[in-house]
Amino acid sequence: MWIYEAKALPAKKRYFCEIYLDKTLYGRTSVKLRADLLFWGEFFDFPDVPGATTITVNVYREADKKKKRDKHVLVGTVAIPIEKVTARTFTEDWYQIVMEKHDNIMKSSSKEPTPTLRIKCRYQSIDILPLEAYHEFQGFLKENYKKVCEVIEPVIGVKAKEDIGQSLVLLMHSQRMAAAFLSDVVALDLLRVDDQRLTFRGNSLATKSMEAFLKLIGEQYLQDTLSVPIAEIIASDRDCEVDPTKVNGSLSRQQQALRKAVKAVWIAIAESSRMFPVQLRDCFAVFRERLQDLNREDMADNLISASIFLRFLCPAILSPSLFNITNELPSARATRNLTLVAKTLQTLANFTRFQGKENFMEFLNDFLEQEAPRMKQFLYDISCTDCGSEDNFLDWSGCIDQGKQLSILHSLLSEIVQKLSAEKQREIYPLPAILESITQAKESNCTNGASVENLDNDSRKSPYTHSRETFFAKNIGAGHEQPLGAAVSSPFSDRDLTIFKYGERTADTQHHLLTSKRSHSSNGSLHYSTGASNASLVTNSKQLNGVPDSSGISPATTSKTSFSHTQQQHSGSTRMNIGGSTSLRTYSSSGVTLGGAMNNNMTTNSLRSEKDKTNNVQGD
Repeated sequence: MWIYEAKALPAKKRYFCEIYLDKTLYGRTSVKLRADLLFWGEFFDFPDVPGATTITVNVYREADKKKKRDKHVLVGTVAIPIEKVTARTFTEDWYQIVMEKHDNIMKSSSKEPTPTLRIKCRYQSIDILPLEAYHEFQGFLKENYKKVCEVIEPVIGVKAKEDIGQSLVLLMHSQRMAAAFLSDVVALDLLRVDDQRLTFRGNSLATKSMEAFLKLIGEQYLQDTLSVPIAEIIASDRDCEVDPTKVNGSLSRQQQALRKAVKAVWIAIAESSRMFPVQLRDCFAVFRERLQDLNREDMADNLISASIFLRFLCPAILSPSLFNITNELPSARATRNLTLVAKTLQTLANFTRFQGKENFMEFLNDFLEQEAPRMKQFLYDISCTDCGSEDNFLDWSGCIDQGKQLSILHSLLSEIVQKLSAEKQREIYPLPAILESITQAKESNCTNGASVENLDNDSRKSPYTHSRETFFAKNIGAGHEQPLGAAVSSPFSDRDLTIFKYGERTADTQHHLLTSKRSHSSNGSLHYSTGASNASLVTNSKQLNGVPDSSGISPATTSKTSFSHTQQQHSGSTRMNIGGSTSLRTYSSSGVTLGGAMNNNMTTNSLRSEKDKTNNVQGD
């Protein structure tokens, strides 16, 4: 969910927003002064909350700190029914702020514009079968992912590439196959582009997969490396503008300021190779090995620099709030300074020089020439498994919910395969039949009669309760339960398949969670990440901290709500039925956005939720 900006509220006042799912408070924006604009641009991700029917955003005027008795005033409210934001893509709109009658800061006049709030959000509900039901599907993907990517790449859009790339790389990482997978899809990319210097500069499956892997593995490294130098640039009042058409002060002084800022960030990066995540180091080492086998070792530095700088470090410098390096959006001046720093470091990583349209940056060419050997050494160090490194990073491969990723892939590939020609379907045989069998298994499980809340203790202790989800692949209507038809024949019908709402755990697992050393903000709690906010709120501690009931099952983990994934949306939290030896588990998710912040890195929080879900189990 993104909360962007508000219009037509009284000027010279300070405002903030609070986000509720039904009547429970889950998030709060930072406080902003209404000047020419009232802009937040803050992102929220709620990946593990009970099903909701309404998203409510309350807009408050901050209390005047000079007046001791002054209190926050509720200005108005925006209410968004869940069924209005269940499409596959995000829904963005200007929503009217329904003003409070007692609010004395608004003068009622028909001539005044109606206050509105720009919000972008999405709610998703995913149902996941037991992992046993995906066994054949998972085996096929592990053996044939390269062929599948080759066949579907030309016929899918950017959003599908992002979804499939993310789920595939997470699934392969859970199987310790991420390095091989990424090197194979990158090789496919190299064969498709005429100019191999353009690798990772387009929206391919390889690009989206690499981005997802970098965000999953490299988040801690990114923050440890860049947080200090970026904070210094933002806090400083220096002006690094060097374009003569935009300079207001001394050009030479501002050129020196930019050079100093670039050096500070570059030194932090160059000295970070010992902290570089082992999983990414192994991946880049495989890239080098593959290129050596192809007698193209000369491409290794460009390929690795495109991966780490073009798709990770430089975007984080450009938009630190989207990578959780800073809490709030930088000022306009700081944003421009960061843009020039990122531009310089990307040019260094490309082993090129400033010229032509960017001739005003040519004064930095001596820096680029001087630091080129150091850049080559850095790229070698982060792709060398023999180089000494500090392994301070947890291995998240065991924390990835394979059932969830397989369910997402099943839903997306089922839709894509139907659009392929018969010849192309034969190339990936027997994938169409495998996908259809899973679809039938889901439909069969959805036809049982007992409600999930009526499970007895024995069925709650099914061996599948610890990590099973099901993606409900069809639209269930706007806020209504889908009528269930007759049972469908399925190859899994003779097995003990138990499908639970996402997040249910066995008593043993729950005990482990409660006794772990470190608690994290997911799986029964609120995970909140924002590009421009400074607060993460939890007001219902029993619900959000996953306090177990007498059966050992946390009441907060019967379903999930998150806005971060891009899979097919459903209206509300789906209540599935269970009977006999089968049951269904649902993952529901919602997201909201306010403001105009860039959204090209929205999956950052989604990936973090993968780590958060089982961080409690791992402890310190």
